[in-house]
Amino acid sequence: MRPGYRTMVIVSVLLGGMGASSVLAEVRVKAMLSTGQTLSGVLLRDDGQRLSLKDNKRTHTFASANVVECTIQITDEKIPSGVKGIQLGGYAKFLLTKKYAFLAEATLLCDLMRTFDRDKSGGLILPLWEMELALSEEPLKDPLPAGIKAMYSDARKKLPPRLGGAGSKTHRPRRYESPSPKAIASAIKTRDDWAVKMKRIAPKTHRIETAHFVIYSAWSKSNDAKLKSIFEKLYTALCKQFDMPQTEHIWIGKLPVFVFWERRNFVKFCVDVSDISRTMTEQISGYAGYRGWFQFVNLGPFVGTTTSKSAAQTQFYELLAHEATHAFMMRYIKYKWIASWLSEGIAEVLSTTLVPRGSGMRSLQMAHKIVKRGKGGQFLPMLTAENIPVEFEYYGAAQSLARFLLSKGKPKFIQLVSELKNDVGSEEALKKVYGLSHKTLLQQWARQIR
Repeated sequence: MRPGYRTMVIVSVLLGGMGASSVLAEVRVKAMLSTGQTLSGVLLRDDGQRLSLKDNKRTHTFASANVVECTIQITDEKIPSGVKGIQLGGYAKFLLTKKYAFLAEATLLCDLMRTFDRDKSGGLILPLWEMELALSEEPLKDPLPAGIKAMYSDARKKLPPRLGGAGSKTHRPRRYESPSPKAIASAIKTRDDWAVKMKRIAPKTHRIETAHFVIYSAWSKSNDAKLKSIFEKLYTALCKQFDMPQTEHIWIGKLPVFVFWERRNFVKFCVDVSDISRTMTEQISGYAGYRGWFQFVNLGPFVGTTTSKSAAQTQFYELLAHEATHAFMMRYIKYKWIASWLSEGIAEVLSTTLVPRGSGMRSLQMAHKIVKRGKGGQFLPMLTAENIPVEFEYYGAAQSLARFLLSKGKPKFIQLVSELKNDVGSEEALKKVYGLSHKTLLQQWARQIR
């Protein structure tokens, strides 16, 4: 065992005493998911995309992409012996011949990267989060060892492309960094601590949970159904736009959202708990932020005058979609922000799509009027600004520019975001993907509007 590694693994509690049988070939699995949930039981199905485990009470099915770490134990005396030089090759071959695609791949890759370990009962620990740090989801550059090539000669078509297979139409690379069990535990602890502090500030706070969000709301419970619906619709739209299955969880645990009805409570929470400056807090209605691996969204009443409770709710739902999109984009591909004009642009696209009666459409129209008057050049400095100006017309221009690029196809837009996430500058990324400079982008966009 590598020194210092045991503290990073999950100690598997697997049921023992099963009679070894080459017929049953039972595989027991304990899996930790990115949500922090731990599931264990007998493996029923593994098609490379989803795993199904049966415990004493029920069957659990979950996306394999959500597995951060798992421990497997095979109750079979006749597991093929390892290939020379590859200690665990026999396990990978056994799993593959049983059509357990994901576990076969994970076992082989953890073996090649030397990231596996053993638990006390002999189970094989596969720390997928650590494997990804080494592999980064890139296809293996070096040729596979001769023994492995021979072992998989008849079965490679079943493997994903990165293992040299012919390719599976359903295989898609992960589009976010997988956290370690330690990062998950830390993020969930911080979330729970903040929830307790919010309850002290706003006693009417209650918890709402969806597939991908944990919402701590000080609003009336009559709004809970609407909140749950719009959050999940947003996640569906983001996954569709960025070619990510909705079954995958991009956030560590579930994204915590702290929702306030009274502005004084919102300000106190942001300053005292989230450690956001009072000056900034008094100027904003919502904020998507992070503390290490922990991500959060704080939402409060809209800054400005509103004519009715209905208008305030519309503004709030629009803000919700905007800030949660920022949180998604922060985690997407690599844990970092992208150019402000594109970040705000895609956030406005999603908020306007989900809340069409909000201010997004009006800001879009304001930007288009400026362009039609021949003054679109005023938006050029926005493309190199650290943060775009807060005026409505700039957010409208950012939204329109994002829509312009999206109209050229999802693959190119995803490639642009990928370049920015890999520290390529805004203009250099545009030239690489679209063949456009900031100036020519603005010119083509303006011609389309006119």
